[in-house]
Amino acid sequence: MGLAYLPDGSMVKYHDYIKKHPRWQKVRRERLKVDGARCAFCKRDLSGEPYQTHHVSYMRLGREHLRDVITLCDS
Repeated sequence: MGLAYLPDGSMVKYHDYIKKHPRWQKVRRERLKVDGARCAFCKRDLSGEPYQTHHVSYMRLGREHLRDVITLCDS
């Protein structure tokens, strides 16, 4: 992965985007809410637990739709 292209036309390094960009943090929170705070695969309740948000598609990296990402547990 190289760069994430943000809606305002700016670019940010992928690593910086995933680690600390407010837009990515918002996408993560929204996806967790849509998934009912559960892992998309095993359905484990992730309320108050560490979780991961993974890209299903990198087509819109930096401009993700919620369908571009998935919530997963650490297992």
